[in-house]
Amino acid sequence: MIETTDMQKVYKMPILYGFYNEGDVRLAVTDAEVVESWKKFFDRGTNWKDFPKVASYEEYRTMEYYRRRYVEN
Repeated sequence: MIETTDMQKVYKMPILYGFYNEGDVRLAVTDAEVVESWKKFFDRGTNWKDFPKVASYEEYRTMEYYRRRYVEN
């Protein structure tokens, strides 16, 4: 199902990392676990640049940006 779910590729890796859970594989993830996985993934290297319409690293790092852009919509 994950393989065929229609998502933009930027979203697939952080979601898969949420299930992977540093090697302790989960069969399901909560919203909080997904957010945690996203933060870890996008904090690595320059992965944050894959977010659409992000002007700077500082903007990416703010929780307001996460909430406004991805949780509320």
